[in-house]
Amino acid sequence: MNTDLVYKELKRFFNNDDVNARFVVAFIIDEQYEDIDVREDEKVLRKNITNKLDFTVNDNITKKVVFSGQSLVSSAFNRVAEPYANYVAESNTKKQISIFVKRNSRYY
Repeated sequence: MNTDLVYKELKRFFNNDDVNARFVVAFIIDEQYEDIDVREDEKVLRKNITNKLDFTVNDNITKKVVFSGQSLVSSAFNRVAEPYANYVAESNTKKQISIFVKRNSRYY
């Protein structure tokens, strides 16, 4: 799901529907979760999501890697007693992270 979010943001950023594009961006996302703010009774109050994006820009004509880079973005969300609220908070955090990954990647 997160790969799809990043892909949509990159596609929107480049806004290029040309299938025969000369340059192709390839990327791999490593998504990790970490419990933070854990109470003594082991209840997790916050959860951290970290996304590491490794990407390359490939030239389809010369078949060479033109550029490669990495982007690392992290964010956390509050956990509450309602499962649906946790789902919404996690989904919103993932969406925000995908936007930040795209913004960080274009500066490399």
